[in-house]
Amino acid sequence: MPKSVGHLQIEIQHKNVIPKIIHYCWFGKKPKPPLVEECIASWQKILPDYEIRCWEESNVAMAHPFLKKAFKDKQWAFVADFVRLEKLSEYGGVYLDTDMLLLKSLNPLMEQAAFIGLESERYISCGIIGAIPQHSYILSCYYYYNNLILDAGFSYKSITIPKIFTKLYLENYPEAQKPLLPKQHQDMLVCPVDWFYPFPNKNLPTEDYKDYTKPDTFAVHLWHKSWKKTNALHLMRQRKVFQSFYALSKELIRQENHIDKKYVLKIGSALKQYFNG
Repeated sequence: MPKSVGHLQIEIQHKNVIPKIIHYCWFGKKPKPPLVEECIASWQKILPDYEIRCWEESNVAMAHPFLKKAFKDKQWAFVADFVRLEKLSEYGGVYLDTDMLLLKSLNPLMEQAAFIGLESERYISCGIIGAIPQHSYILSCYYYYNNLILDAGFSYKSITIPKIFTKLYLENYPEAQKPLLPKQHQDMLVCPVDWFYPFPNKNLPTEDYKDYTKPDTFAVHLWHKSWKKTNALHLMRQRKVFQSFYALSKELIRQENHIDKKYVLKIGSALKQYFNG
């Protein structure tokens, strides 16, 4: 029996109820910043009957070769990419990035076999994923890591999780194609951009998210990037010129003056934008 959620007709799948478990990851042992604590508090307030599970070094077995490498390299975002798929495959539930601020209950989505959200017409994003245990699409994304070649030519940039999710979505659901559109599949709901990702990933002030949310928005991804190291380019784009030059000097010393020219040119371009206002 279809029902209306926002402006989208979705099919209720009573046999495939997603467990009321929220999974999130926090690796690296850094204290949680206030924004992360605020987001977690929003989950607790709006979904009080959901169990919340935090996955970290103490309760995750670092056995898989990719997970072992990512953890050794302190690539916390990629550790979390793998773990979210592992735990959703095993237990089912809803995975949330720690910068996903919940605005209203997810209960209307929990009778799907799975739900994911579009970030744009090009990509599915992964800041929120809901699924029953052993869902075939989630398993295909999880098993993708088994085929990675972890040699000297391996690059983390080539396996960002939106790329993996989008690639395997198009392979697993041949009726889907780019530009990507919201769609109710037999075993998965692909949600519109406005439901989870109305706030653009453009280094905007976090408090501006309210200008982008819509009546249909369940949650908003705030693009906090707690896993990302603050480098000279990031500081320059934030218009922190002196901090950027200081960071660049440290990077040059650390890399013995062997620094990527394109990286320096990007810093120069950001500096030019700063002076041009």
